[in-house]
Amino acid sequence: MSKSVEKEMIQRKAVDLRQRVLIHVRLLVPDAKDPRHYLHPKYAFEMMGVTYEERPDLDLELRLVGERSKVKRSVIAGRLDRRGKVVATSERSPPEERRFTAAHELGHWMLHKDVIEHRDRPIDVLTPRSKHEREADMFAAAYLMPRKWISSDLEDRFGSLPISVDENLAWWLDRTDYERLLQPNADADFERARAIAICTNVGGRHFRSMREMYGVTATAMAWRLIEAGLIKRP
Repeated sequence: MSKSVEKEMIQRKAVDLRQRVLIHVRLLVPDAKDPRHYLHPKYAFEMMGVTYEERPDLDLELRLVGERSKVKRSVIAGRLDRRGKVVATSERSPPEERRFTAAHELGHWMLHKDVIEHRDRPIDVLTPRSKHEREADMFAAAYLMPRKWISSDLEDRFGSLPISVDENLAWWLDRTDYERLLQPNADADFERARAIAICTNVGGRHFRSMREMYGVTATAMAWRLIEAGLIKRP
């Protein structure tokens, strides 16, 4: 299976599940207003009969065997137990990180049926990720940040897509060092996307940031905007 087909399949699964969840929510809460609120994975788990918990301590003690045998505590951000039909995230993480971790575990649940019990540490963007972890991340991003929705919200804030960051927009995105957002390289791609993710004011018009609207970190929203091809390189 090619990477493009695999990516399309994962995103389709995320879309299909999200649609089913929103139908489920509308049946239970007919007067539900902002559907973004119900993108939290807890509603998907509820629909599937899976218990979702936010727990104060998911730390796992690992005994290191060797010359300096000792007990080391390893921070756990999320845990999946398919037999017990339980998914948990750590209250030690900020709410926006917890939301993405829950969606990441939802990705494992939907994509990796052979994963019976699994623990995830906090995501470190500098550490290489396994194929399963990248797939779960891809599912989480597609589920929490629907392309059509974020495209519509971006157009409302910044105009036609893909967004072209010119000098004027760059100044509104970062008045202290706007020139860094005009560089034609990958590092600047991320900086542009992150600036757009947290932006709350363009031309004196104030609005909720994309990051806040979807309840995710600025980094998660930035990578989603890049992956979805919604920002043009200068």
